[in-house]
Amino acid sequence: MYQLFGMSKMAGAFGTVAAIIALILVYLWPVSDPTEFWRVASLAVSITGGLMLVVGQTAIFPWLCRLWGIRDFIPPIDGKWRGEFRSNYAEIAHAFDLPPPDATVPIIVRFEIKARLFHVRIQTESLQPKERYMRADSTAFSIMRCSHTGRDVIHYVFDAFIGDPEVSDVDSFYGAARMVILGKGNDLRLVGTYWTDRNWQRGYNTAGSFTLIRE
Repeated sequence: MYQLFGMSKMAGAFGTVAAIIALILVYLWPVSDPTEFWRVASLAVSITGGLMLVVGQTAIFPWLCRLWGIRDFIPPIDGKWRGEFRSNYAEIAHAFDLPPPDATVPIIVRFEIKARLFHVRIQTESLQPKERYMRADSTAFSIMRCSHTGRDVIHYVFDAFIGDPEVSDVDSFYGAARMVILGKGNDLRLVGTYWTDRNWQRGYNTAGSFTLIRE
């Protein structure tokens, strides 16, 4: 999630916090020898690094993201989401004389997002039309704020696995998705598009759109 601010601002924030901690240490334990300033500076950097790890890389971080005043700058995407998909597989089935999907059964996928300051992981599992037919894990993630709309945009790449694939399917494939975060604070929706190389050798690779709402 640090990508919303960039490494330069993160480094500036780190230096500012370390400087404040160093001043507090000097105020509490005055130093007389100039060499002691180096020990104070080293201790301040260590404390700042520890605080960043505790706050940014634990469950404290998503809790902070839900707080008023913070959630408008760092979207609270951590948690479980329910996604409804629209796929182009019906067109693929028609073009290749494959059994068409049941249009009355929506494609539903559960998303679990683990968001930390320096790492975000997205795991998915299919619910409908076949429960646990597919699962996927993210392998790359980025988030950026669009300079034109001011909205946060997520791009991520995933590996998908099929436990017991049908005749027209494969046991694994790759894909990517682009999601726009709509709404503010805790009232968020993630809307986007996806595309895969699923069985591309036969021309069956899929794409579509989806909407995620929090469970």
